[in-house]
Amino acid sequence: MSGIETVNFPAGTIIFKEGDQPDGVYFILSGGVEISRTEAGAKVPLAKLGTDAVFGEMALIDNQPRSATVTTIAPTQCMKGTKDNFNALMNSIDPEVKSAMQAMVTVVREKNKTRKAQMTQADVATLNALKQQAADLQKQIMSNAALLQKIKSLNPFVNGVFNSLLRLILA
Repeated sequence: MSGIETVNFPAGTIIFKEGDQPDGVYFILSGGVEISRTEAGAKVPLAKLGTDAVFGEMALIDNQPRSATVTTIAPTQCMKGTKDNFNALMNSIDPEVKSAMQAMVTVVREKNKTRKAQMTQADVATLNALKQQAADLQKQIMSNAALLQKIKSLNPFVNGVFNSLLRLILA
């Protein structure tokens, strides 16, 4: 398929940095990555992903710079879809599904911005409020039978991205 390539990264490779412009989306075939951001000069780990996980999708969904740095934690092989390829897939999906994906990206970005190396009580309260917002959003999505049917009919890759976002909002 055009716009898809297999890429190999040695352990310790920075695939992209927080603030970079998006160039594609990645599907992990083997290995793993750590997702982190920098806050006041300190590294803040956000997640570790392994085989069958997707990363890099958020910046393509909301057309914003990368919100985190992704570094391999082992030799890692990925399929990389180009920005144009991913955008073509996104343009072909139902607007209600796209809106749900954009809402999930917004929640994940806000949660990630709140996470810090040193969390104050206010930070914890904000993060807890965002976790409740994420749970409410997941409940809203999962109780919408028409939306769930549309999600089931998605291209398998986009379906995987949707389900990855569902997991991220609750992380």
